[in-house]
Amino acid sequence: MTLLDGDVLIADARESTGLTDFGDHTLPVRVGLVVDRLNAAELDATSSRAAARTIRGLLTSRLHFVADHARLPPVAERITAPLFATGEPRSGTTLLHALLAEYEDEDSRALRFWEVMYPSPPPGPALVDDPRRARADADWREILDRIPPWIVSHPYNDLLGAGLPECERAWAFDFRATNPSAWWRVPLEMQSIQAISADHHAQSFTA
Repeated sequence: MTLLDGDVLIADARESTGLTDFGDHTLPVRVGLVVDRLNAAELDATSSRAAARTIRGLLTSRLHFVADHARLPPVAERITAPLFATGEPRSGTTLLHALLAEYEDEDSRALRFWEVMYPSPPPGPALVDDPRRARADADWREILDRIPPWIVSHPYNDLLGAGLPECERAWAFDFRATNPSAWWRVPLEMQSIQAISADHHAQSFTA
């Protein structure tokens, strides 16, 4: 068993980016919840490295995102009629989201995976050859190679990095929700995944 250390992961992210501000002083508490649960799963060395890589990636993305927000404040813009797809699990909300996203014009559009997975610098009028697109495509190909049945129940993921993210991708940077288990590259028992989600659900109301 190889133990993870949340403080070390946070320090590594700060050192590698040269940035220190996560935009929320309570973030380390939530990182600690994830680390505690992962350690309780008694991961081997390979799984521990995979988990550390995921956490470090989320932390570095968060640091860059906060720095970009301070450097490039968003333009004042009114969102007058947002659309939200919500519902019970397995009720078709993802498919509804995908269908709504197909209706795009200059005044409305949905975020794409590559934009949420790699949000810095802000895309703006991103070029078709933005390297983050290819990076997100590679991430998805790895997942689909590792879990071939995934594409059967999630056929829209054939869009790879141009596909549609759901809310957990955005919340993951805040450590208030966990990424889908596929992104961790870590073999976790279902009870561990459920425990992490429960901890984060409680923390979102108390932090």
